[in-house]
Amino acid sequence: SSPAHMLLCLTPWWAVFAAAAISALFVGCLYVGVRGVPNRDDPAVIKQRFVRVGVASALALVVVGIAASVPALQRSDPTCPAPASAARWLGVAAPLPTDALLLALLLPPALTAVLFFGPLVHCWLDNEPLLSDPLLRESGDPAGGARLRRARNLLVGPLVEEWTFRACSCPLLSSAGYSDAQAVWLSAVLFGAAHIHHRYDAKVPWVAVLLQFVYTSLFGAYSSYLFL
Repeated sequence: SSPAHMLLCLTPWWAVFAAAAISALFVGCLYVGVRGVPNRDDPAVIKQRFVRVGVASALALVVVGIAASVPALQRSDPTCPAPASAARWLGVAAPLPTDALLLALLLPPALTAVLFFGPLVHCWLDNEPLLSDPLLRESGDPAGGARLRRARNLLVGPLVEEWTFRACSCPLLSSAGYSDAQAVWLSAVLFGAAHIHHRYDAKVPWVAVLLQFVYTSLFGAYSSYLFL
């Protein structure tokens, strides 16, 4: 392949291992070197975790780079995808005509908005706030805790999760010979499993953890489907 392009064609098991490693690194970076169980809503912990998930995002890219550069991990198969630029693999650049690119930029956010339309209408009909109280409450919050939680929940969290679990994990799986459906659900299960640690840092019961695993897996499948 050309120096500007990389070949990504892992064996199926190596692809799953690499995607699972990315998921484990993401969660592990939150806890390595931490004593005890941190309070995830403490402003100092939130700031520290911003840095930690940044490191995890960089490590996810390293895993993709290793997967593409170690010949022993690649399968020799005529069905392997053609070499492409790293930006193309990661979904950062796509060779689409202008009209198709506009549709790709507009339709996924519109479809995602439909998912939240029902709960928003429900809140409006019941005269409830459109954002939950913990996100809105400012008084008595040390060090801008509410603003930090908003940044975590609405900006940093979604960005690093999409980068790690979609941009980095999905290409590993889809290039390994898995069908789109298989790649979608494999990445979705890994995404859901990455939320199990909230049993400890959020101190929620196992029933809530199971419920969160289910809905994060379903949303992960939806997001992976849009990415692929």
